This record gives sequence, structure tokens and C-alpha cells, in this order.
Amino acid sequence: MLELNWERSGPDRLDGVKVGDSGGWELFVSPVMWWTYRQYAVRAGVQIPVARSLNGSQATTDTRARLEIIYHF
Repeated sequence: MLELNWERSGPDRLDGVKVGDSGGWELFVSPVMWWTYRQYAVRAGVQIPVARSLNGSQATTDTRARLEIIYHF
């Protein structure tokens, strides 16, 4: 499968004051493999950043790996 994932976070707060270099959004394209066997499923893939709008000066996200193990009952 191929997914498109969007992640957004608001600015952090410290003692009730917004932290300027925090918050924003990132868009990822995510190729995913999905295996199923009876009630079990395993999803594995990577998230590759393709667009972002971060507030202030922040470290950018690298490519991330995901692994999910699922049991349906």
C-alpha cells in the first residue's frame, strides 16, 4: 500500500507562555507492507517527509520506520 500521512502539533507552552520554536505540520509519503494470518496482522513501513511548515527554528524529521503488530478479537 501507499499512504499519505499528515502530522500537526500546536506550539508547546512553558509556564503558560507559547514557545516560539515549536509546533507546525509535516506531510509524509509512506509505503507500507501488510501481512495477515487469521486474527493477526503485521504492518511495516517507512514514513518519508515530503513537505513541512514548522514554526521557528526546529530540527527536521528524518525518515522513520514503523512496525505494528495487531490482534483482532
